[in-house]
Amino acid sequence: MKKKYEETTGTPEYGYPKARHFPAVLRIGIPLLCFAFLIANCATGLKNETIGTLNLAGKADGVYRGEYKTWPLKAVVDVTLQDETIKAITLVKHTYGKGKKAEGIIEGVIKAQSLLVDTVSGATASSKTILLAIQRALR
Repeated sequence: MKKKYEETTGTPEYGYPKARHFPAVLRIGIPLLCFAFLIANCATGLKNETIGTLNLAGKADGVYRGEYKTWPLKAVVDVTLQDETIKAITLVKHTYGKGKKAEGIIEGVIKAQSLLVDTVSGATASSKTILLAIQRALR
């Protein structure tokens, strides 16, 4: 005996899906929505952080390590102090997505001896991540 089209395909002849196909749509749709939400809200931890002034008075000479991370960004820096001034900043690790050009902010920090420098246009989140890593190193 020949089976009906609907029994073999699970779809009526008119092309409308049966209710049992909707869970498959949800299994794909919900993870996509979650991923879109994560991408839209990436680096939101930066909004709650403030970059303050540096107080290097009384800081001993040496190398200080600082780290800051907020998904998907991360920066690890070594800050070298000598005579209460920043002599060098080494970027040990920088996970940046599209913000590689933010690494240029290090020169500005050394020159100004301050964290209150302009962020790099087009790489603001990565710039702030690096500045916050420097700030944590010098707490």
